[in-house]
Amino acid sequence: MSEMQDHIEYLKFRLGFFLKEPEYNQNQIKTYQTYIEKAMNAKDFKDYIAKLAGDANFFSVAKAEYADRALSQMRAAGEMSDSKTMAAWKKGVEEIQSASNHSSLFTSFETARQNAEQSKQLIRDQIHTAMEMLVLLTAWKIEPAENKKNKASLIKASYARLLSLDPDFRWESLQKPPYNRFYFYDQERSNLLKQFCEEALHG
Repeated sequence: MSEMQDHIEYLKFRLGFFLKEPEYNQNQIKTYQTYIEKAMNAKDFKDYIAKLAGDANFFSVAKAEYADRALSQMRAAGEMSDSKTMAAWKKGVEEIQSASNHSSLFTSFETARQNAEQSKQLIRDQIHTAMEMLVLLTAWKIEPAENKKNKASLIKASYARLLSLDPDFRWESLQKPPYNRFYFYDQERSNLLKQFCEEALHG
């Protein structure tokens, strides 16, 4: 088997691997199909390299891989209704697709990854603070009268921190992403907790 035939078989092997999960490998499938077409139409390996022109270093393969990875992360964030993380990866996909060299490609992916991680950390902090506030509210309600003031101050501090993390937070936000990941109270229970919160904050 010639060098060219060996290479075509390798490309087909890689393509077959990606075709097993096409929804996660759209860019890589297209890229390998393009390489195979050029390889099949080349007279020999030298002609094949010439057909690849500026892509002889397989930059398109790296670009397709990074794009597919970023798209997978974007879809996963969407399935979690995590709009901010999804937006971070969406911007990353756009920058990856416009990258012109390996350095900018890596930088684009890493920037998207870091921005997405910051977004996820913010969500973790928001959820943790909201859970803390709910625990304090439940404890406040059963506290003896002489201890309620101290507990109320903790609730106020927790609520203030939540607002600093999520300026658009309202009680109804608990029934929406990302808080609905843990907030499973029915409307009656939710209304009762809201009443506790108003009493603790303003009582």
